[in-house]
Amino acid sequence: MSVDDSYHVERVLAHGQGGITELVTLDGTGPFVRKRIPAARAHRGVWAALPEIDCARLPHIEATYEMPDEFIVVYDYVPGETLEQLVESRGKLDAAKARHLVGEVCQAVSKLHAHDIVHRDITPSNVVVAADGAHLIDFGIARLGSEDAKGNEDQLGTWGFAAPEQYGFAKTDARSDVYSIGRLLGYLLTGVHFEDKEGYEQALASPDVPDDLRSVVLKATEFEPSARYQSAAELERALHNAPGEKDGTTVATAAIPRSAADAHPASAPRRARTIALVCVIAAIAVVAVLLAMRFFVADKTTGSQGASGSSAISSGNTTVVTAQPDETDTQAAVDALSVGESHWSTSNGSVYAEYSLTNNSDRTVTYPSVTITGYADDGSVLFSDDQVLSVLAPGETAYQSTVLDGSTTPTRVEFVPVKPSADLLSDDTAPSFSTANVSARSNGYGGITVSGTVTLEKDGTTRLLSSDYGVCLTAILRDASGNIVGGGVNFLSSHPAEGSSIPFEVPIFEQVDYTTCEVHALAW
Repeated sequence: MSVDDSYHVERVLAHGQGGITELVTLDGTGPFVRKRIPAARAHRGVWAALPEIDCARLPHIEATYEMPDEFIVVYDYVPGETLEQLVESRGKLDAAKARHLVGEVCQAVSKLHAHDIVHRDITPSNVVVAADGAHLIDFGIARLGSEDAKGNEDQLGTWGFAAPEQYGFAKTDARSDVYSIGRLLGYLLTGVHFEDKEGYEQALASPDVPDDLRSVVLKATEFEPSARYQSAAELERALHNAPGEKDGTTVATAAIPRSAADAHPASAPRRARTIALVCVIAAIAVVAVLLAMRFFVADKTTGSQGASGSSAISSGNTTVVTAQPDETDTQAAVDALSVGESHWSTSNGSVYAEYSLTNNSDRTVTYPSVTITGYADDGSVLFSDDQVLSVLAPGETAYQSTVLDGSTTPTRVEFVPVKPSADLLSDDTAPSFSTANVSARSNGYGGITVSGTVTLEKDGTTRLLSSDYGVCLTAILRDASGNIVGGGVNFLSSHPAEGSSIPFEVPIFEQVDYTTCEVHALAW
């Protein structure tokens, strides 16, 4: 049996001139994506360079091999919705969410350009929003910048997103990807396809689109490459400089794929600008808190240890963490959030993490967040991500599962709650959910599918959410002692009516030995 025959094809994902893309498994492991590229079309240099790039937002290559007429690439499967699916199901994104997701795409593309790779097909259908944020996929027409573009005239990219030079005006380079990212941002902000040129231009000129983002779109999509941003890194800086930079301090944005930041009504531009401003204020507070906070470290191999000035109770992999109080802040803000349980593991080049976050205050917290940081043996930071939820009611505990960069296995991982600013505390009420009929079964790919029903017990009044908000469902797996050993997350694009239920499924791609399974629901 050849190595090609060892893979079991679960289904065909795409079939076109660029080859066949399949979802496959191998001896019960996976699933993986297998791309069968006609030998004459394969840019082998691109696929050889990708494994050298340390970026969780790019494919993790499992294998490459040659067949008589095809070049085969197998890489990790990223569960989630594409940006195209997300916009089609929910409409245009709010400015804060679009800014954040496109910023993540810029990060991935910057890594590609640093290794001389030009993607050439950055479109909404080629960006997957997973639990840890945006992932860039489909490198079918990517090439090395040093390669001659001749012979690729039939691989022009996607109309409306491909740069003009991809149609023969000039040789493609990093600025071609900048153009595509600008088009992507314009699509997310308007929800309008470029076939409707007049409709797109009107939507982009709408007051719903912040002036700074409109300017970014227009500069990135200039016809002449020299008039655009000259790199994806420069474009990312432009995304966050206004209003994401103040007094010379760059403010980091959150890394949850679909938080409630995209959930205000499209008909309320004033509210959109208010929410964006609140996000900036909160992010500035995050920077200040992280500089002052003493961290509590949860170590997978050695249990838990407390830091001076913090309080902690630990048992097994369960850790309660509270931040050191700041006398200049209100007590409500200081003690508002705490991480209860936390767990992490590594598999297939990724870190899988689960944690609980509790609102200890008597006020609703919007955009509650946790900073997850992984460290190497020498104490250097391997990754650091801010995981942001939508809204947390007083006394409510939310669970979250996420996937982080595991290209280098961490020695320890910290879960630190971020103190919310006063602007993120309100008297609004958050929707409350319950789940029932929860069951778990093998998904046939070496993983687990958790299913059940979710009920909206009571709708909320929080202004953060629009009427068509969705539901985040987090499955938590526990061992016989009640410790978390794994989990997964899925997002429903809509919620049930109050008092009604809808079915759900949550995929878990780890192979986990567990005793019990539970599912927690949260608005997003």
